[in-house]
Amino acid sequence: MGRKLILLKRERENAGQPGMYAGRKGTIPFDRLLLGIVCLVLIGLFSAVLTGALDMSGILRDDESACPSGEDNASAALARGFLHYHGLGVPQNLGYAFSQFSEAANKGDADGQFHVGIMLSRGEGVTRNMEMACSWLRKAALQGHDQARISLGILYAEGEGAPEGREEVMDWLRETAGKGSAEARKILEKLEEDATAD
Repeated sequence: MGRKLILLKRERENAGQPGMYAGRKGTIPFDRLLLGIVCLVLIGLFSAVLTGALDMSGILRDDESACPSGEDNASAALARGFLHYHGLGVPQNLGYAFSQFSEAANKGDADGQFHVGIMLSRGEGVTRNMEMACSWLRKAALQGHDQARISLGILYAEGEGAPEGREEVMDWLRETAGKGSAEARKILEKLEEDATAD
């Protein structure tokens, strides 16, 4: 009996604290509650897109009514590129995905620049062009895009990329590794090992 009273007392004390939610089975931090709700909503939206229950025509069309001009154009192009690249709710179309990522990239969007660089390096939906791939990845890296920096590091470790950009890439990898990226640290070690072997 005494244990139950202590638990009830703690629940009442926690319920009054900021950031806590008192439910039927106790209290939980409010941020966990919000995260749970957001996850459920995203799962529901993803399921609706996959089953066709959600009409994606507004974001998938490539006309002015679907994508009004302005800053949102890069975001809408990036979203269309992502959906077509992965075939989410639409047939996979790498050529169209590349064109949409290119639209975002040309508007200065770092994610668009990253995706254009990756697709060019792999020859996905476009002819493989390592010089252009490195150029687009560098543009994204200059904006602080960590995955672009890591991807450039991988290309340099594989012998791709212009020699004059090697130090810049190594500096970016040091910065990204400093943020805790094990992948960046591993690539940096490989590049430093190669530099001492030369």
